[in-house]
Amino acid sequence: MLNEIKFTELGFAIVSLYVRQKGTPTMLSESFKVDTGANCTTINKDWLLELGYDENWIKTGKRLEGNARLTVASGLPLDDCYEVILPEIHIGGRVGYN
Repeated sequence: MLNEIKFTELGFAIVSLYVRQKGTPTMLSESFKVDTGANCTTINKDWLLELGYDENWIKTGKRLEGNARLTVASGLPLDDCYEVILPEIHIGGRVGYN
């Protein structure tokens, strides 16, 4: 099943993102901004903590340093960012869930 995502004239869309909580089969829903002009996607640390991913898990990811650091819209770089891989996500409709 395909879900169509409509982007605004500014090149972004807000979609439902379902992420599995750490150590459980439970999926939590959150609104998520998809930006066609972005070169990466970010998730707030507070949301990761809510999902059960603690500071130690976050820091097992790759720390982004130097030119690899993320930047805000103004172009200023962010410090203390990590690249992590979430074990399971679903974008859009809750395909496969009743």
